[in-house]
Amino acid sequence: HQVLKYPGERWVGTLVFPPMNRDTAEVLNSFLLRLRGVYGKFRLKWPEYTGLRANASYGNVFGADQTGDEIEMVFYDSNDNLLSNATEALAVGQYIQIGSDSGSPRLHKVLESVSVSSLSRGTAKVFPEINTAPSNAETIDFTDPKGTFRLAGDASWSVDEALIYSTSIAVAEAL
Repeated sequence: HQVLKYPGERWVGTLVFPPMNRDTAEVLNSFLLRLRGVYGKFRLKWPEYTGLRANASYGNVFGADQTGDEIEMVFYDSNDNLLSNATEALAVGQYIQIGSDSGSPRLHKVLESVSVSSLSRGTAKVFPEINTAPSNAETIDFTDPKGTFRLAGDASWSVDEALIYSTSIAVAEAL
């Protein structure tokens, strides 16, 4: 029995929006139509993101050419101070963004808690794997992490007799 691990890990999911009136629904529907199906891209904060879960507010990549399921970084607090030794920088389940908002940021989830070393550094295990190495000292956002997504198929919506709209969309990370 052979098991293969294919490259190209990415986020996929279905977003189900709460029932909404026509004015609200038309804004969402127009946004979806502007995407032109699976062609357009958009930024998405994962819906279950609730904010920082540990002490670091952001990090900087420590060392170039990092790919795979780990990334080493230097950690900072909200006042731009280096975190001290043994401080929990990232909690398991924390979302982080690698790449700037002006580019094609990638959303990652931390798979194990990370405590900092005496040099304010630590290594985070992440999903999905990093397939494009960020540059040395590139900022990693923990406070407002987003990824680049596109529709993974057709959006669907329905309207009931009271003109209440229901909408759901399948999304996939744009690689």
